[in-house]
Amino acid sequence: MRHGSVRFSRSPSRVFATKARTFSYTLEATKGYAGKVRFISYRALVATRAHIRSRISLGSSVFPSRRALEKLKVRAKLPTKAWRTLQRLRKISVRVTVVLDGHTFAGRFVLALPKRKL
Repeated sequence: MRHGSVRFSRSPSRVFATKARTFSYTLEATKGYAGKVRFISYRALVATRAHIRSRISLGSSVFPSRRALEKLKVRAKLPTKAWRTLQRLRKISVRVTVVLDGHTFAGRFVLALPKRKL
């Protein structure tokens, strides 16, 4: 039985968020399979004034099975809590989890603030 696969080898190791609190991540997944992508912080972070350390959700997205290319560009919008934490820390290590055809694949990248204009 054949099942889909995901490759992170050509994915960027550093992704920059925009001022509109969005970011896009590129990955390769087998054509013909639908899937879900979830972004969470790799480590537990302090995100509130209560100084409680927890993993922060940075967004999620789905992609359809009918697509022409194996290369995907997944876009996500950061929640307010995650955006404020990113502004405070300047960069966050992110775990990306892809569920494709009932199989889970995981990768990592660094999410950073937008580059400053000089």
